[in-house]
Amino acid sequence: MRNTLHIILVSLQVICLIYILATGPLLPTGYLLLFAFLASLLFGLWAIMEMKFRFNVFPDLRKGSELVISGPYSLVRHPMYTSVLISSLCLVINNFTSSRLTVWILLFAVLIIKSHIEDRILSSSFESFQVYRNRTSRLIPYIF
Repeated sequence: MRNTLHIILVSLQVICLIYILATGPLLPTGYLLLFAFLASLLFGLWAIMEMKFRFNVFPDLRKGSELVISGPYSLVRHPMYTSVLISSLCLVINNFTSSRLTVWILLFAVLIIKSHIEDRILSSSFESFQVYRNRTSRLIPYIF
């Protein structure tokens, strides 16, 4: 049975994304934002492919999981979250309102909490995770 906190976090994540998608255009209109949006989606797709499409939206570890540290995971520990944050930020900037920014900040907070939970789970499940964690950033290479 899933942890209640995990269900709440995923629900908030989905609600935030639906709000951002429903309150503006689905694609940025400026070339720079469109490029960043598409690049972030490709980065997320690369992460999904690197995990052989065995990803989980809940911050839980599936049975038989392996620690993936190649591809985009060699740059950041949570590349799918990076992808979601950058692509949704492009949409917010493209059609900026204070409410959309507030929802994006909530999304950011939710994904940070989820990443802490995942790091804790991975740390207790894989001996090599601490070494990996020490050499990679959470979301932005070499920064954060």
